[in-house]
Amino acid sequence: MNYITVDIETNGVSPENDDILLISAVKIINGEICDTFSKLVKPLRPQTEELELFTNITNKELEYAESLETVIKDFAEFAEGCTVVSYDEFEYNFLNYKGFSSDNVIYLREYIKKNYPQIEKYIADAVIYALGLEKDLKVLVNSPMFYKKTRLFYALKVACIFTFVAGTHFEI
Repeated sequence: MNYITVDIETNGVSPENDDILLISAVKIINGEICDTFSKLVKPLRPQTEELELFTNITNKELEYAESLETVIKDFAEFAEGCTVVSYDEFEYNFLNYKGFSSDNVIYLREYIKKNYPQIEKYIADAVIYALGLEKDLKVLVNSPMFYKKTRLFYALKVACIFTFVAGTHFEI
């Protein structure tokens, strides 16, 4: 299976009223991580100081970001031919409302809830620990491909979980 795991940062929770600030993704083809995508998106309004601290994305960085239309177009090209794996509906619903669509989407959280009922909390970090994937994630994060690329960290978490639940293993 060829797939991408995706994460976004936004300045709110409403696709209708809020902006995407960042789209990050990891592409896995035939079990091998082969590419990454990480682009800032110029929002329609500046962030508050609190949001800058929460997202770790500054207004200064966003001044030079590309338009939503450009980043969505680039992301669609990156995702072409791949199943989109989103941890939950939030990311995909936001992307879909903003112009990205895919016929093949997997919501990982729902799959985990259904197939791993013993897990008490379904946030990504809790799932990683419950499934014993801490070492796998550490290897990924510290690999030369991802070292110090903190904006890809959540997409890597999703990739780590998905490869485990899908019964596949990927190579760096």
